[in-house]
Amino acid sequence: MRQLVTAQPDATLSELRERLYEKTEVLIGVATVNRMVRWKLNLNLKKKSPPHEKRH
Repeated sequence: MRQLVTAQPDATLSELRERLYEKTEVLIGVATVNRMVRWKLNLNLKKKSPPHEKRH
């Protein structure tokens, strides 16, 4: 899993799930991917939000 995250750090949990399935042919749920990434690997996958435009 760490290799998948390193290869594509901006991947969503669903994308990581698909990549893992392609490599292992084991299908796991998105919630399981989330737990693996957050708890086992101690990583945070939040994407940065685009900057807010100033309104005049």
